[in-house]
Amino acid sequence: MHLLNLRRIWSLVIPLLLLCPLAIQAQSQAAAATVEGYVYDPTGAVVPDVMVTATNTGTNLTRTSRTGQDGHFLIPSLPPGTYTVTMMKEGFGELKLANVILRVGDALNLEGNLKPAQITEETIVVAESNPIIETTRTQPGTVIERSIIDALPLNGRNWTELVLLTPGVTNDGEFGNVSFGGTDRVFNNIQVDGADNNNAFFGEIRGRTRAPFQFSQETVQEFRVANNNFSAEFGRAAGGIVNAITRSGSNAWKGSAFYYLRDDFFNANNYFNNANRIPRPAERRQQFGGNIGGPIVRDRVFLFFNYDQQVRNEPLSVILGTRLENEMLLLAPAQRAQAERLLRPFVRSTPRDFNQINFFPRID
Repeated sequence: MHLLNLRRIWSLVIPLLLLCPLAIQAQSQAAAATVEGYVYDPTGAVVPDVMVTATNTGTNLTRTSRTGQDGHFLIPSLPPGTYTVTMMKEGFGELKLANVILRVGDALNLEGNLKPAQITEETIVVAESNPIIETTRTQPGTVIERSIIDALPLNGRNWTELVLLTPGVTNDGEFGNVSFGGTDRVFNNIQVDGADNNNAFFGEIRGRTRAPFQFSQETVQEFRVANNNFSAEFGRAAGGIVNAITRSGSNAWKGSAFYYLRDDFFNANNYFNNANRIPRPAERRQQFGGNIGGPIVRDRVFLFFNYDQQVRNEPLSVILGTRLENEMLLLAPAQRAQAERLLRPFVRSTPRDFNQINFFPRID
């Protein structure tokens, strides 16, 4: 019986895993980060053939490179996160640069100064804040980090509305689309984990205006907004680019849950309802869910899963309108009474819902 139960469990789990978006080396260069720089000795001369290793402190992912004859090293395609960069060469002490924070699309410059071999190991904690000016990047941009996404309130919790925090960005229409420097929304490019996430027919992010959102606010780790002067990996955008990455698991199990409520008990009736003698309609908006992430196989395979549900009753008030009301006043009394009997029953609150279930499984 125990074996049968295990088989039933795996028969349910395996199809779910096959549906998960696998992120094994799948993030494009646009969604990854890069570390580069030079290594020097105590005299200020460059040091060739230094082994430089970048290790992600959350997942133990490791990438290595060696300095060339000019002392320069380059480690591309690093998933955003916190890293420890280690520099080693025979005859010198080991140098560790700890707390190196890489954000989506970063191109970070680091310098290493190796000491003589008598100093076996040296650890330097890199400042947490990234430089305001990135000398290796041509396009201006703003990174909205996870701490900002968590702290700022959002009516409806659609993460794309946080793009408005960046300079030169304004609303475009009534459905949450944005304009960069006055350019129409159809010229923007929205990317998630390095892949395009655009609706070509409507010229906007997928799901917008027809669904509250496609990716929950809880699934987005951070995103970079670029206004112009895009580098080679970006294209097809005359307006702006929003480059987002989703959250993933790490070697530590973490999770969170949330519940938001908006009830008509706290609301007043609106002007049009009062003017048309429509009582305050029953309205309630609920948004709830949670997520969990952690290791399936430590240092190797990681899981992140998020569930987000919206139960939203937002009734629509039907009124005759000023023009029709004025035309009815011009009718003869008998005709006006007949029009009132015919049209007035349509003046009421009509139920309308915006329910949505959104879940996001990811395996790295």
